[in-house]
Amino acid sequence: MLITKCAAIAIAATLLVIAGGGLDRAAYAQTSLLKPQNIRATNGTNPGEVTITWDEVEGAKYYRIGWVQMDEYRAVMEAGRPWTDAFYHVDVQAPLTIRTITGLSPGFEYLILVGGQANYNGEADYGYAYPWPITINAFAVPVGDYDADNDGLIEITTVDQLDVIRYDTDGDGNVADQHYVMYTQAFVDAVYDMGCGPGGCKGYELTADLDFDTNGNGQADAGDTYWNGGKGWEPIGRPDNTGAQHRFRTALYVNGHTVAHLYINRPEEDYVGLFDRTVGDTVIKDLTLDDANVTGRANVGSLVGVNYDGEIRGIAVSGTVSGSGNSIGGLLGSNREAGLVADSHSTVSVSGDRGIGGLVGYNRGGSISNAAADGTVVSEGGYAGGLVGVQQEGGVIVDSRSAASVSGDQRIGGLVGYVSRASNVVRSHASGPVAASDDHAGGLVGRLSTSTVIASYATGTVTGTAQNAGGLVGAIRRGVVYGSFATGDVAGRGSGEDAVGGLVGHNRGSIYRSYATGGVSGGDGDQIGGLVGSNNDDAYILLSYARGRVSKATGTAVANVGGLVGSNAAQADHISASYWDTQTSGQLVSAGGVGKTTAELQTPTDNTGIFEHWDPVWWDFGTASQYPVLRGAGLDPAAQR
Repeated sequence: MLITKCAAIAIAATLLVIAGGGLDRAAYAQTSLLKPQNIRATNGTNPGEVTITWDEVEGAKYYRIGWVQMDEYRAVMEAGRPWTDAFYHVDVQAPLTIRTITGLSPGFEYLILVGGQANYNGEADYGYAYPWPITINAFAVPVGDYDADNDGLIEITTVDQLDVIRYDTDGDGNVADQHYVMYTQAFVDAVYDMGCGPGGCKGYELTADLDFDTNGNGQADAGDTYWNGGKGWEPIGRPDNTGAQHRFRTALYVNGHTVAHLYINRPEEDYVGLFDRTVGDTVIKDLTLDDANVTGRANVGSLVGVNYDGEIRGIAVSGTVSGSGNSIGGLLGSNREAGLVADSHSTVSVSGDRGIGGLVGYNRGGSISNAAADGTVVSEGGYAGGLVGVQQEGGVIVDSRSAASVSGDQRIGGLVGYVSRASNVVRSHASGPVAASDDHAGGLVGRLSTSTVIASYATGTVTGTAQNAGGLVGAIRRGVVYGSFATGDVAGRGSGEDAVGGLVGHNRGSIYRSYATGGVSGGDGDQIGGLVGSNNDDAYILLSYARGRVSKATGTAVANVGGLVGSNAAQADHISASYWDTQTSGQLVSAGGVGKTTAELQTPTDNTGIFEHWDPVWWDFGTASQYPVLRGAGLDPAAQR
């Protein structure tokens, strides 16, 4: 049996002429192909069933029985699409003069077509003939209705049914001949269009919890159905045995159900997850992945290896994810183009080489909102973040957080390891500890390049072994930090080559309306500042302050140590209306800014005096015993105090 929807049917000699809203009979009369006579279509005994008979045609080796739902036909024509978008068929071998079609939509009008052909090559024409349209039986819901609530979503209740959606990745209930047997083994008594309502099938919904530990012994082993010789689950979306691609491109609504104990062990393979790649109109919502254990090479995530343009929303995942290559994430390996990840949470131990994130390894042009990550992130090569490893090409993170501990080689951040190429981090924060063994460690972002951080903060410690270490950002290159702060302590490695700052280690960008309160320490020769360790000649610091203690962990030299800035190559006017507390910092000097006592920084209590240019839309000045704190873009002054 072969059931397909014709995307394009070559009907050169028997071209259907659409005129006056109908199919032109005259076009068929001119064909020289094998055209059956006396086509009859009668309703079967079951709802959605029609029996078709015709006279045998001499010389016919194959027949094609087709059907067109008239409402669907009219809709595609009004939309300017080809009529074949509404045409379905089954090919059968002669001799045969009767065929029963099931799974049609009861109560709807159909045109039935029968064509004959002497030799079948898969794409040749048929001499079609047809009777007048027939209205299909409209009794009770037919046997084989896999959309019992008539919402257009095929209901999944078993892991076996989840497995076979790989053969129907657009979710219309229509599978090719080579997969039909496997499909019907999971969906018993499967019928064409899966018994969906008048609008047809358009995706899936999970109606029960699923568990990959099918033998129930609490671990992945050879007794589980999807052990696959130790490789575990094969990601949905892989090419089939003909080489055809089947990217998932439809809806999967999980309705809050849990999928437990997903096990994948494919260290030599890329694009690894429950799905390998999701594209186009994908929507996956409201899923809990509990205790996932996923291993791959590159582009590895518990849910999806790479999400192109799809919407991933309301997902919670726990477990471990690892890879030996790039783009490894607790939820997604990569989120690309216009991909959206929202309202999702990861508590995963994630490890890999480069581009490692607690939630997403690589966010290229995608959006991440209201997301969170806990757990641990470990990178062998660098570019690691508690939430996202790398964000580029206009990617956005908004209203998100991470409490994960993050460690690696270079470009290591509490929230994001590396942000570049016109990307943004907005109203987000990180609280986990950060450590880098080489370069660029930041409580929020390891390195910020031609991008922006707005109304965000970090509270975690940044420690020990990285050049360019900052409480918020390790280093800025032509980027902007605006309305943000850091409270965690920052320690350089004491090698004499480090730039260590309470907010930013090395600044080649702009800092506006921001502050730092954490302690900052380094060694002889290090550039150590309460706000910025090293300020480049093209950098700016405006309307900002620092009050954390600034000290050297080793040696006695005092050069390049300052209450606000350790070293500064910028012009004097590049640092404006910015201050440090000479008492709490322990420093009377700075390479830039103006030193003030604690009392002077705590008064006045409005934007007058030293705060004349400080906008009260962004600053809350508190009382005479409080420092100014930020209030713009949803930042909470009470929480900062």
